[in-house]
Amino acid sequence: MTALRLMPAAVGLAVLAGWEAAVRGFAVPHYVLPGPLLVAETLASDWPALRASLLNTLATTLAAFALAAVGGLAISIVFARSKSASATGSRRRPWPAPPAE
Repeated sequence: MTALRLMPAAVGLAVLAGWEAAVRGFAVPHYVLPGPLLVAETLASDWPALRASLLNTLATTLAAFALAAVGGLAISIVFARSKSASATGSRRRPWPAPPAE
């Protein structure tokens, strides 16, 4: 049972190791495809600058999610309360009816 729990982590580490080996083995320039070790080093060294961008991105994402949730709720209430929208949706099919047998 513990082997099954460790399998996702093992696969993830194998993918990262394969990525690093491929980048080094094929001598891919870092500006084309950086290896995971270089990505981790850059993330650690540039964290103060990246932190501000991360917080800005998270705030934008959460605001967009909130607007989408409110908008979706409003649209669902309109469709649920509107007799014409409700009747239209139940009678019409977005595809042709199958032929009668």
